[in-house]
Amino acid sequence: MGVGPLGKAYYQSAFQTLENCEIVRKGFFTKIEIIFDYSQTSIAHHLLKQFNASEIENKFAESPSIEALIEPSRVEKFIEQCKDASANSLKVNILKEKVLKKI
Repeated sequence: MGVGPLGKAYYQSAFQTLENCEIVRKGFFTKIEIIFDYSQTSIAHHLLKQFNASEIENKFAESPSIEALIEPSRVEKFIEQCKDASANSLKVNILKEKVLKKI
C-alpha cells in the first residue's frame, strides 16, 4: 500500500472509531453523610430528593444515616435546609470533597 491509500485507511479507521464511540460526561460531586433520628427519615429523604442527590446509601445502626452525592455548588444550601427543616437536629458531615461520577 502506498502513502496515499495508507493515509486514507488510517483516516477512515479513526473516523469510524470516533463515530461508534460513546461520549462519557463526568462531573465532580461532594459525598455527604446525614445522621438523624428515625422520626426524621422522611425529612432527610425529602431533602435529598429536593437537591437531586444520587448514589444514596441508607445505613441503619444505633442512629440511622444516609450517604449520598450532591453537587458541590449546592452543599452549603443543603446543610442550611437540613438545619432549618429539623430545628438543627439533622447532622451533615462532608465525607469527601471531590468524587468523580458519570453524569
